[in-house]
Amino acid sequence: MSQEAGCDTKGGGSTVTSVTAGTSGKHEETPVVTEDSSFVYACRLCRRILFTHEEIMPHSADSSSKGPKAFGRRGAPKQQSDQQNAGVCTSYFLNPDVSIWVAAESREAHCESGGTSVLPDTVYCPNNSCSAKIGTQSWVGSQCSCGVWVTPAFKIHGRAVDKLQSQ
Repeated sequence: MSQEAGCDTKGGGSTVTSVTAGTSGKHEETPVVTEDSSFVYACRLCRRILFTHEEIMPHSADSSSKGPKAFGRRGAPKQQSDQQNAGVCTSYFLNPDVSIWVAAESREAHCESGGTSVLPDTVYCPNNSCSAKIGTQSWVGSQCSCGVWVTPAFKIHGRAVDKLQSQ
C-alpha cells in the first residue's frame, strides 16, 4: 500500500523512493533505482567502459523546438509518424567537462583551430588496440535524432556502445 513517493536526484542519477505503511503503522522507505543510474556504457568491440549515465548531457525535445521536421527532406516518404520519432534518441551526448577522455580530445581540437569552431571530427575509442569510431565531436553542435540541437556536441552513437549493468 503505497501512500506517497519521493524523488531524489543527488549525484546525477535518479532514485525513486516509495514509502509504504507496514503492519505496525510505521512508514518504511524502499529505494527503487531507475533504469539508467545503474548502467555503464562500453565500446561494442573491445568492451572498455567509456562513460556512465552521469556523464551524459541531458536534453529534451519540448514543444518550442522544431523537431525532426526542421532538417528533414520535404517530400520524403514517411516511415513513421512524427509522434513516434519524437523523443527517440539514438545517440548519447557527453559533457566534455565531466568525461576526461572526451575532454582531452575536444580541448586538443579546439586549441589546434585557434579557438574558433572546428569541423565535425571523429571520436574514437580511447583503447589504443581498438580505436573504433564511436561518434563525432563538434564545437558548433549537432542535432539529436529527437530534434534538439546540442552544443557543444560530443555525440556517441548508440550503435557503437553497449549498455551494461554496473557492478
